[in-house]
Amino acid sequence: MAGMSGGVAGKKYFGSGRAVFKVKVSGRDIMVEGSNEVRHKTMGSYYLKPDGDWSYKAAGKARRRQYAGHIRTLKRLKDLGREIIDLGE
Repeated sequence: MAGMSGGVAGKKYFGSGRAVFKVKVSGRDIMVEGSNEVRHKTMGSYYLKPDGDWSYKAAGKARRRQYAGHIRTLKRLKDLGREIIDLGE
């Protein structure tokens, strides 16, 4: 993930700093947190922007799953079920 912060992240908006990412892996769970700061007073209070800097955070959680393994198992069980039914006829 560190390579990602050197790419597009933090360069899209004028005045934004470099985005910081933290990744934690615990078993099958992956947690990602990102934060950034925006420091500029270009538009003043035109957009009702609060005084001072803006900082924001985002977080997400994902779970690694082995869908391919589940699909293969289900297909195999389905095939075995058909073979059993065919033997009974």
